[in-house]
Amino acid sequence: HSLGGLIAAAFLLRHQDKFQSAVLSGPALGIDPAPPAWQQRITRALSYLLPKLGVLALDASQVSRSAEVVAAYQADPLVHHGKISARLVTELFDCVARVNDQAGRILVPLKIVHGEADVMTSPTASKAFIEKLGSEVAEYQGYPGLYHEIFNEPERAQVLEDVLSFIGRAN
Repeated sequence: HSLGGLIAAAFLLRHQDKFQSAVLSGPALGIDPAPPAWQQRITRALSYLLPKLGVLALDASQVSRSAEVVAAYQADPLVHHGKISARLVTELFDCVARVNDQAGRILVPLKIVHGEADVMTSPTASKAFIEKLGSEVAEYQGYPGLYHEIFNEPERAQVLEDVLSFIGRAN
């Protein structure tokens, strides 16, 4: 999920022989809208000059429509609540570019589920990624109105049912 979805996609590129299928939820495969080139250049320079400098903050209220889920997210000591460092942002952009450039090499059945109202990761980038895959079984399923944490939204039972159905068909 999210950054883990990006990491899973990168892992699939190297080790897809170990998988029968894969499901990614709200993967960080792009930002919509993408930051302007000048901003990316400045962030890249900062990643070398001041790698720990916080440059990107996430709005926790965009995690879920559920106030309880947002409160739990904000209270979770395992969640980084500060700004994301210039170095991490640069490495993420590089990984996103690499994964998208090589998406055609992914041959295992893959499904992406994504909240269509997600502003933390891009549903548009997920749709584009699915179109690039080399797999004969590549599905995108968007959920109108759902935010980033689709497994913590009120409609989570439907999302889980859709994921389990795909796994059953793909394996």
